[in-house]
Amino acid sequence: MSDALNRHIPGLKSTLLLRRRKEIDGLEIHRTPARRATDALRRHLAHGFDILLPERRKDLPFSLNVLGMGFDTAQMEKADVVHLHWIGGRTVDFSQLCHIRRPLVYTLHDMFACTAGCHCTMDCGLFQDECRGNCPQLGAPRLFRNIPAWLFSRKRRAFGRIPSLTLVTPSLWLKKEVERSCMFPGRKIVQIYNPDTPNPDRSMRKTIGTQSPHSLRRVRPSNPLFILATLKNFGKTCLAKIIIDHGL
Repeated sequence: MSDALNRHIPGLKSTLLLRRRKEIDGLEIHRTPARRATDALRRHLAHGFDILLPERRKDLPFSLNVLGMGFDTAQMEKADVVHLHWIGGRTVDFSQLCHIRRPLVYTLHDMFACTAGCHCTMDCGLFQDECRGNCPQLGAPRLFRNIPAWLFSRKRRAFGRIPSLTLVTPSLWLKKEVERSCMFPGRKIVQIYNPDTPNPDRSMRKTIGTQSPHSLRRVRPSNPLFILATLKNFGKTCLAKIIIDHGL
């Protein structure tokens, strides 16, 4: 999206802020030495979180926003709009989002934003009631039985303190799911399809697993639903659920 904005809108400059730059063209989120030390401690706490959840499902991702990474808002002061593209996992500390003094646009790519922390609800409707009750993904915690409800409440308070927030979903289905949640009362929610390069070899492709780009070019499915998924760090169960729901 950032590349499309820079190439197709004259006079506009889009800059990516990344947790880790690696080989992506952008800027790494600035953190002070003290902030890095705190983040390292939070990382170890996140690893120990599983001790409290012996029945947690290992095949589905669950993100702890309470242990997210801090960031310096000075890098965003010159922006007209700040776009949150994907902030799952421990990408950012949600409680710090209200300190970004710019309008925020948050594009959702799964259910994480409107749940206690799961990315795929798998037919669970507890997110409509603040995730109160027995979470089917976390199981029964050894301590703090209300962990899902507490995580949900903390996340909702963090979003509620943001002065200007617009939510974007790439599908109508996800828009309806977000509207069913009580995470974003009164917030504007719009549906915008993901941008894609108009190339016949890329516009219709479907992959399950780890097929190569070359093999994708030979795929021409007759079903009107096309799926392009990367499963490196995401539970395959979620994709299987989508396939079953749509009769593939």
